[in-house]
Amino acid sequence: MGSVKEYREFWESIRKRLEAFGDPSRLEREERQKYDIMLKRYRDAMATLAGAEMEGEKKGEMEGRMQVKREVAARMKSLGLSVEIIKEVTDLSEEEIAQL
Repeated sequence: MGSVKEYREFWESIRKRLEAFGDPSRLEREERQKYDIMLKRYRDAMATLAGAEMEGEKKGEMEGRMQVKREVAARMKSLGLSVEIIKEVTDLSEEEIAQL
């Protein structure tokens, strides 16, 4: 599967198939087993997708924070503040500051 959108659309189609079964308590044993298997796969996929989305959000937040730190450090550097002060304020390394 390609993108998260495609993955979500695929599993949405599975959810619709599950709904087509109607009331699961009225299903014959064999059909109920198929239903239960599909339902478990659907729930597992949704949990996996939710976890992946949360991980992506965390990664994005961390990247955003690092970008802000670099912008602040660059501004401080342009104002002529020492590398030691910039390190103290931003928690960036000397190497990171030198690259700005």
